[in-house]
Amino acid sequence: MTFIYNGTTYAPLRALAEAYGLEVGYDAARNMATVSEPGKVYDNYDTPYAPVYQEPVYDTYTEKYTSGQYKVGQDIPAGKYIVLTDESDGYFMVSSDANGDDILFNDFFENHSIIQIKQGDYLDLDDCYVIPYSDDYPLPLPSKDYDSGTYIVGVHIPAGEYKVSAIRTDRSGYYSIYNNLRRDDLIANDYFDGTSYVKLTDGDCLIMERCEFID
Repeated sequence: MTFIYNGTTYAPLRALAEAYGLEVGYDAARNMATVSEPGKVYDNYDTPYAPVYQEPVYDTYTEKYTSGQYKVGQDIPAGKYIVLTDESDGYFMVSSDANGDDILFNDFFENHSIIQIKQGDYLDLDDCYVIPYSDDYPLPLPSKDYDSGTYIVGVHIPAGEYKVSAIRTDRSGYYSIYNNLRRDDLIANDYFDGTSYVKLTDGDCLIMERCEFID
């Protein structure tokens, strides 16, 4: 998500850099973020630097909701959100009541997820936070270094049939396809070893865990 402050447009540096296969670091002495090609050694004259806006390096969102419970329409606006983990994994739950007795959908996830919440819902976040969704926010596709994520077909991935491969040898790969971001109807899902095929339609919500697309 980008935003404009004092006439300058700011964007999430780490997400943009990693989407292009670059590495992001931080030089505390200069209060600068570094963006570099993996494996390349830079001297003092050609090290690429980018200015940091406040802190931390890439966490510059004007609307951010951290771990806790929120009533939609009172504490947080209804709409679409990207859910990002604080640590290696996180948990969210959307329910119709404050006690969580009627769970509408929930998930333990790694890296990121995408959700849509409606007026009157209750949103619980644990070890994660949400920011307003944008089609322009760069979400890396699954790979060995980023092996889980949620995607909207027609936005992040074109509709079609794809071959997917499990990344890890100690655990099966998994995918699930829902009709929307609220997971109202499950279209297909599978735990698999080796390879499998998925057929995707515009508007589907695709969740991938420990697997990636292959040719």
